[in-house]
Amino acid sequence: MGKLTEESKLYVELSRKYEEEKGNISLSLFNECVDIALKSNKREIQFVLFNLRYLYGDVDTGFEQVNKMTKQIKTLAGDNLKAVFMISVLETTLNE
Repeated sequence: MGKLTEESKLYVELSRKYEEEKGNISLSLFNECVDIALKSNKREIQFVLFNLRYLYGDVDTGFEQVNKMTKQIKTLAGDNLKAVFMISVLETTLNE
């Protein structure tokens, strides 16, 4: 996520908010994050969504063993719950 933190103030703000709550997701946190995202422009929201989906999306290689290894690497390398939370926040923002 290094490059995304350099390119998106929105991602940095949402990430900081998530980390402050230590991943304890609540309706209050969700609402705060949506409010933060509502202050951003639609293009930045779409850019962050694209990057999160690309990095954490399921990619089917056609080989079951490789798919399992890829999922394990993603789990070890990143915070899937954080990514799913952020994607949900951003999708909600776009729908408001």
